[in-house]
Amino acid sequence: MVNDYLERILNEGDAEIVFDKVDGTRRIMRCTKNKQYIDEHTKDHKRKTERVINKTAEVLTVFDIEKNDWRTIRPDSIISFRQLEHEARADRV
Repeated sequence: MVNDYLERILNEGDAEIVFDKVDGTRRIMRCTKNKQYIDEHTKDHKRKTERVINKTAEVLTVFDIEKNDWRTIRPDSIISFRQLEHEARADRV
């Protein structure tokens, strides 16, 4: 299943997801679900990591690397996704 594959990619590292937002605009988002990255980049924003995110089959919850916050995506709105190489992101520690 594509969702399982994408979840694995996001848990291991970063992905670029192209999707259509609810308002119809297309967005390219660099995101992750990698707990180590999220913990390192939200230590000054503890509220964000404590925020309760609804886990439903209707949305995919990800951490937006550029916005430094949580976002949700409807899986049926995803146009494409690709795994990003670690070297591609300049802010990687």
